[in-house]
Amino acid sequence: MKMSVSLKLNLPLAAAIVVLMAIGTAVQVGLGQGALRDMARGVSDMMEQTRDSGVAAQKDATRVKVEGMARLLADIAPDAIAGFSLSALNQYAQTATADPEIAKVEFVDKSGNVLASVGKDVPDGLVSRKSVERGGETFGAVVVTSSPAVLRATVEREVVRSSERMATFDGMVRAFSSRSLAFAIGLSLAVAVLVVGLTVVVARMVVVQPLHEIATLVVALAGGDLSAKAAIVDRSDEIGDMARAVEVFRRQGLENKALVEQQEVIRHTAERDRKAGLARVADDLTQSVGSVVDVLTGTSTSLQATAGDMTRLAEMARARTAEVASAAEQAASNVETVAAATEELSASVSEIARSTESSSRVASDAVQRARDADHRIGELD
Repeated sequence: MKMSVSLKLNLPLAAAIVVLMAIGTAVQVGLGQGALRDMARGVSDMMEQTRDSGVAAQKDATRVKVEGMARLLADIAPDAIAGFSLSALNQYAQTATADPEIAKVEFVDKSGNVLASVGKDVPDGLVSRKSVERGGETFGAVVVTSSPAVLRATVEREVVRSSERMATFDGMVRAFSSRSLAFAIGLSLAVAVLVVGLTVVVARMVVVQPLHEIATLVVALAGGDLSAKAAIVDRSDEIGDMARAVEVFRRQGLENKALVEQQEVIRHTAERDRKAGLARVADDLTQSVGSVVDVLTGTSTSLQATAGDMTRLAEMARARTAEVASAAEQAASNVETVAAATEELSASVSEIARSTESSSRVASDAVQRARDADHRIGELD
């Protein structure tokens, strides 16, 4: 399966996605905190209901107590009411109001007249009225009123207790929320660090090291070292393409090096052939010039010999002319000798002319050969 470098380098994006997932977890934790707050509100409502229930129970208990006190006083008050014993009635009332939950006790006769009253009227107290009877005869009534302060104190205690419980529960919820959020953030950071670390390791193994290897290979090729070869040419991604491209450059470098070496061999061979050709031309020129020199030397020797002959003939001619002048009689005989000498002189002059013409031809041939040799040397250069 071909995995491109771009996909490998997108691993940080995957890390970002993981971080976003962690943030989503944190959001869910926040939602969980909202649920906890809702639960806290529900618990608060339950506590308020419990408090209300407690207050109601306290009210019921106070009502029961007031009614019980009223029944007790109704049971013991007939004699005092029948005998108009106000001190006894006041004693009963004072004893009853000694209880903090009883605010007022009042005894009345059957006509409704107040016989004894202890305590103060309270507008919101619980009132219990009982008839004072004995043997079917009604003597009056007793009215007992509860004290609202006790009820208020009870309600306040319940409120304080409920508030303390609610504060404790809210603190627990906040602590749990903080711990949950800290755990989610810590988990997110741990996952992010792990993913980033894995991304760095994978990027180094998959991208950085191969690129470093390719860069080292390129530097080596630039320095002329064509022996190095990339070991990642078999990869099927962009890194492999780069490695194969560098391998193509390396092979072309090897081919260029072989061509340069071949051209160097050809150049050395041509230089050797040129030097050999120059040597042959020089040898030929030396031989030709030597031949010309030999011919010229022979011709010069022949001319010298001919000149010596001419000198001797001239001397002989002068001697014979002197002899002609001194002895006329020998003129006739010497004419033939002079004629023969003249013919020999003419022959010598002709021979000198022929030798001179031959020397000229030899010199011209040597000059032409020298020009041909120079032309050949120019062509070889």
